Amino acid sequence: MKKIVLFACLIFSLVFTVTAQKVEVNSKGFFINRHKITRETTMAVIDSLIGKPDRIFLLANTIWTYDSLGLFVYFAPQDSSLKQVSFDLVKRALKFSPATPFAGRFVIHDNLITSAWSLARLKRIKSLKFEENVVYLSPAYTSYVKMYFEFDETKKVLRYAGVALEFKKND
Repeated sequence: MKKIVLFACLIFSLVFTVTAQKVEVNSKGFFINRHKITRETTMAVIDSLIGKPDRIFLLANTIWTYDSLGLFVYFAPQDSSLKQVSFDLVKRALKFSPATPFAGRFVIHDNLITSAWSLARLKRIKSLKFEENVVYLSPAYTSYVKMYFEFDETKKVLRYAGVALEFKKND
C-alpha cells in the first residue's frame, strides 16, 4: 500500500511540475521556470521549456497558444524572434486566448501577482515605472522588460498580463 501511495504522490508531483509555470521578473531579468529569457531566446527553447503549443495563429505576429497553461507567446513573423510572453488571469474572448486562465505563478520582485491585484497595488511595487494616462492597458517598465496590465472596466481586477521583451541594450 505504501508503494502505491508513494507512486501516486510521485505522479501527482510530476504532473503538477510539468503544468505549473512560474513567470518571474526580478532584478536579474525575466524568467520562465527559472530559465532566463532574453531577446535571443528561440522557438526551440520555448518549446523545451513549456512544450508544443496547442494552437498556432499566423496574424500580425505568430502566436503560440497553450490552452491548458493559460499562456500565449508572440514571435515576429519575419525572423521568429521572441517578442512577448502573455497570459490571461481571467478567461478572455480573443480567438487566440488560451482556453483556461493562467494557473501558474506570476512574480514581480517577490510579489505574487494574481487577478485580485488592483492597479494601485501594482503601482506600489517600487521597481515598476508606469506610463500614465493610458486607458485599459497599463504599460509598466523595469530595468529589463516592459509589461502590460489590463484591468476590467472598473479597474478593480487584473485580467491580463503580458511581458514584452524589450531588454536593455547590454542584455
